[in-house]
Amino acid sequence: MLRRATGALAVALAACGGGSTVIAPPPPPPPATFRIALSADPEDVASAQALGWTGIPDADVTLTLVTGNGATLTARSSATGTADLGTVPSGEYFADVARWLTPTESAKLPAALGVNGWAIRKKVSVSVNGGLESVSVPTSRRRSLVISEWAFNPGWNVVTQSDYSDGGYLKLYNNADTTIYLDGVIVGEGFAVTYNYPNFPCSIYNAYALDPAGLWNRFAQAFPGTGSEHPLLPGHTVVVATDAIDHRPLFPNSLDLSHADYEFVGAADVDNPSVPNMIDVGTIPHPIHGIEFEDNTEIPFLSLPVSVPSLPHMPSPNGANQEARFPIGKLLDVVALAPNYGAHPYPECPAYILPIFDREPSRVRRDDNNATNEEYQYGVQRRLTPLLSGGRKILQHTRSGYSDFVRAPRAPTAVP
Repeated sequence: MLRRATGALAVALAACGGGSTVIAPPPPPPPATFRIALSADPEDVASAQALGWTGIPDADVTLTLVTGNGATLTARSSATGTADLGTVPSGEYFADVARWLTPTESAKLPAALGVNGWAIRKKVSVSVNGGLESVSVPTSRRRSLVISEWAFNPGWNVVTQSDYSDGGYLKLYNNADTTIYLDGVIVGEGFAVTYNYPNFPCSIYNAYALDPAGLWNRFAQAFPGTGSEHPLLPGHTVVVATDAIDHRPLFPNSLDLSHADYEFVGAADVDNPSVPNMIDVGTIPHPIHGIEFEDNTEIPFLSLPVSVPSLPHMPSPNGANQEARFPIGKLLDVVALAPNYGAHPYPECPAYILPIFDREPSRVRRDDNNATNEEYQYGVQRRLTPLLSGGRKILQHTRSGYSDFVRAPRAPTAVP
């Protein structure tokens, strides 16, 4: 019985017989593709289910290389929440995801939740084999009074070999549709620990830094007024400066903050009599010009009015001062700014704030170049959404500084 020739033998037989049959090699496998499966954050599953979603559909997904080189890749997620980015070169990428609700969709959710969309920024790794990355996406909520800009990067004086830390400001925005009265609202600097030093390990500070009941604090200052003297209209901002003066003659690339709305106060303060002073309500008075937010790790927060003496107190880790705990139920906004020291001989602490306050700290600040003081001219600004309410812009608030803030030139007079 004659068996059929296969493989190379078949080609040889055909050639010997004078035929022209050629058996081609099998086609190569299709190129590896990279996909992202989007699901609602566990806190927000109920909202997604109320919309009838099994994933996050119709979300815009953007991939950019962490290095900033290369083309930007975009895709839109399917009805079940999967975004197919196609063939993606291997590397580390930022994945930015945004899904904003239509008015019809918003009407299906309780207005009290303030949900206006889903958004996240996440770092993802793409291998040569492509693959599927699962990403849990939190909601962006409207909130009311929010921190819209932090601009306290210090300048470096090469002559005196010291920081210039008095030219910063904090900008707040009314993200709601109703007027907010600032009277008594407190701006505070939350307790933060950054590096795991051998003699001062992070663990000895956990009672302060990782307390789920609230934020521990020494320096806190309140807006003046007794209840309805300082209104902030919807879509408007206020600027609180460390020193409300013209800083330009004092340090290169500084700002004229003499027209700030309010200024912090301190024991060695420079006062502008035409700008209302904040009221120091911390456990200790600020020893210099007022709150400066100049540390490597910073946690600025806003609190509803509280009586600080009535709050729980405990000694600072060094025992020299007292810390007061602002309760979580009074906190209006919390932003965590991760260190920008650059190379450091000791590792960062595993965590310096809990996700119930900020899911992931912002890391957009850069390690400053003292020769140019470039970073002194930049701050961190909250992202705009494409949504409007009454003609007013809405800012993103996912409770994640990593997703919500971008590095941008200081803009104290700009209104979002």
